[in-house]
Amino acid sequence: MKVISKREADKVLTESLFKPVNGKTLSVGKFDGGKYQWHGTAKHYIGRDVPDIRGVHAVYMVRRVDSDGPYGQLMCVHES
Repeated sequence: MKVISKREADKVLTESLFKPVNGKTLSVGKFDGGKYQWHGTAKHYIGRDVPDIRGVHAVYMVRRVDSDGPYGQLMCVHES
């Protein structure tokens, strides 16, 4: 599976409202608990490989900030 843009992930999430996947709508959550060094924009992460996990339909990167500075968090669209 590859990291996609947030716009594409939102499209997957919205489509699940009209056509449920396996009878369920999808939801958003953290893909993993890691904090990744931020490199300017989310475009630097699009296309990178991530492991396939059952029930995960899309993975995207968001920018977050804490007391240590900016970092990237992998988020996913998954079955609830």
